[in-house]
Amino acid sequence: MSSIKITTTQNIDIEYELAGIGERIVATILDSLIKAAYVFIAMMIFTRMHMSETGEWIYGIVLVVLPWSFYSLISEVFMNGQSLGKRTMNTRVVSVDGGQATVGQYIIRWLFLPIDFYFSFYACAFLTVVLSSRSQRLGDMIAGTIVIKTVIPRTNFQQTIVAPPPARPDDYVVTFPEAASLTDPEMQLIRDVVLAVRRTGNIQLAYHAAEKIKETIRVQSPLQPMDFLHVLMEDYQYLTSTM
Repeated sequence: MSSIKITTTQNIDIEYELAGIGERIVATILDSLIKAAYVFIAMMIFTRMHMSETGEWIYGIVLVVLPWSFYSLISEVFMNGQSLGKRTMNTRVVSVDGGQATVGQYIIRWLFLPIDFYFSFYACAFLTVVLSSRSQRLGDMIAGTIVIKTVIPRTNFQQTIVAPPPARPDDYVVTFPEAASLTDPEMQLIRDVVLAVRRTGNIQLAYHAAEKIKETIRVQSPLQPMDFLHVLMEDYQYLTSTM
């Protein structure tokens, strides 16, 4: 499976898998079903309103056509590169450099939807995704975007998590109470780093992540970077489960 290395805002390199043709097809089907359902419901409502004047019909058609047409663009702009279909399939649009795509990039890939999908009966999108080295459709190539998977495979993800705290709360002593101030996305980043270190053996990833986290939550620790990250995950898991 093709992958891309993404540098986070903390200057940590994380490698993500590119979304495959299967995930993209299913996401497209789901989005198409959502749009079709909206059009069907909207048309039923407008029909029952017994619109008779031309102006009323134009108003109704606009309310049907505009949301259908702009669904992908609006979704990606306001849902951080995801539509409902992409979110379901755990995929997301990002810039080719790994950063968050800009509104301009979203607009460009949206403008090429008719060519990629409708005018070519989906053939253009299918062929370009399959044949391109970065699994890009034409709109992605022009916009400078790619579609990545947003989750770590379950079998690998479990390997990054240390054993959960003991069942009895009294048995567990929190080392870093400051872990409670971390957010879920920040904890996901820590887990991503641990996975990357396990996969690549690059301990510098853990070192940079540990130093950045210590600076963020203002703690000091003599623990080795990987040990520090593991303890922090345990503390976070315990603290959030008892809130």
